Amino acid sequence: MQGVFQIIPPMAWLVIAVLATSAWALVVRVLMKKEGDFLASASITDVFSVIFLILFVVLLGPTFGSTLPSLDLGVIPPFQWVLWAGVSILYTGYVFFTFKASQKVEAAERAILGQSQIIWTVAFSAIFLSEPLGFGKLAAIFLILVGSILCIYRPTKAKWKLEGVHLVLIASLFIGGASVADKFNLQLIPPLVYAIPTYAVPAICFSIMMGKDSISRMGAIAKKYSKEVALISFISISSFTTLLISLSQMEASVAIPLLNTYIVVTALGGMLLLGEREAWAQKLIGALLAFAGAIMIA
Repeated sequence: MQGVFQIIPPMAWLVIAVLATSAWALVVRVLMKKEGDFLASASITDVFSVIFLILFVVLLGPTFGSTLPSLDLGVIPPFQWVLWAGVSILYTGYVFFTFKASQKVEAAERAILGQSQIIWTVAFSAIFLSEPLGFGKLAAIFLILVGSILCIYRPTKAKWKLEGVHLVLIASLFIGGASVADKFNLQLIPPLVYAIPTYAVPAICFSIMMGKDSISRMGAIAKKYSKEVALISFISISSFTTLLISLSQMEASVAIPLLNTYIVVTALGGMLLLGEREAWAQKLIGALLAFAGAIMIA
């Protein structure tokens, strides 16, 4: 199976990640429109994701998607272990606020507002990876901000649609920091193995937050929405692992902005498949502006 990884170019893996990320955003929105217990929903989907990942490691091998010759955790320095643990916490925050936001924010709006991740990624890359911050990146950030503003302003109602917006922005902060750390960690850790704690830690944290009722609450979600949970879990790891594979071979400042072109697919999917057509022209313009900003950065 390692030969499949070597045949498929990095950009192809990234295209798969874009499509999978869009599908994930849409299916999460479908589930959270029906289910009020976002914490149990997030936890049980992460549990299923860990199970899928372990199966993938067994079937494909622990080094699939990596140029590393073998899995040797002994060569990982202490600092990188700490960073790996820290990334898992960042992903915990991202999943928490994303599921909570999906109860209130439409799929297209969340995708567009989520472009603020690029702003954080560029900022963190400049600070921690010494990547240059030029006029082109600043102009791209401006387009992303304009697209986000168009997404949440309703001129016909003379008001801003702010419910849940702060949750999306907080989630973007978490994922922006995690994305920069991912690039650093993948130098010594294969993607499939690297992904396991980023799903296991959130599941454990959410279970602790739910207390003694965690098992029953997760079981209720799994029983009531078994298809949605399995689909979200599978799409989630498909999105994340293919992104990690492409990220291990591409610059973070290129891969992450290009990944966020999923907003156009999500915006169209939300309108066509979920019937979220309020201010559809405005959403589409906002999505295209954010898309243009992502391309400029890449």
